[in-house]
Amino acid sequence: MCRLADWPIWVRLTGAIWLMLMLAWGCMITWETRVNHDIVTDQARGFANTVNEMTMAGLTGMMITGTVAQRDVFLDQIKALSLVNELRVIRADAVSKVFGKGNAAEVEMDLVEQQVMASGKPYMAVVEDKGQGEYLRAVIPTLAMPDYLGKNCMSCHAVPEGTPLGAVSLRINLADVDAAVSRFRNESILFAIVASFPLVIFSFLFIRRFVTRPLEDLTDSLSEIALGGGDLTRRLDAAHQDEIG
Repeated sequence: MCRLADWPIWVRLTGAIWLMLMLAWGCMITWETRVNHDIVTDQARGFANTVNEMTMAGLTGMMITGTVAQRDVFLDQIKALSLVNELRVIRADAVSKVFGKGNAAEVEMDLVEQQVMASGKPYMAVVEDKGQGEYLRAVIPTLAMPDYLGKNCMSCHAVPEGTPLGAVSLRINLADVDAAVSRFRNESILFAIVASFPLVIFSFLFIRRFVTRPLEDLTDSLSEIALGGGDLTRRLDAAHQDEIG
């Protein structure tokens, strides 16, 4: 069985350098992939907040202008956005008392939506689904405020400030951006492998020139001394002032 210690020095040194390069590049690619994914997720959260504000601004304007009957057309246009997988507007009791219960989608709530409506705190989480891939699930409540999008919510709804009036529940598609991040990772791995070959070749030539060959010359000279009867008066050539010289 061939031991590692029996391998030529140039093989061990070149292999060690190549492994360190792969380790360093692997850590860097992993870190960059993680950072890119976090950036994409943060952008998706910002986009979700923008969609929420856009939706509530449009619905508020329709209520003021008396065109709320066209709300489904407006919401369908938002749902047509490429990154929006799902969009629902949920009504709280304070809104239902003034504008009615609405359709079933505006009344029925899942567990997450119920928790958001009860606490008044937004919910955002990245979810992995086999059918839809990865997406950002966001449920953003609308609270009664004296100045919300330029309007006083309490002038229409007789509720204390901070009471949840409803919520926008949506899913932001992350599959496409995740595919782009994965493509960047794969291309980086391929680049690291290709770029390592010139570095490994340079390392081999350097080790061969300044380590392996001087050691071979030293070994040959010592062998000649031994074969010549141990003539210790002979001097070996030292072309360099390094450790081997």
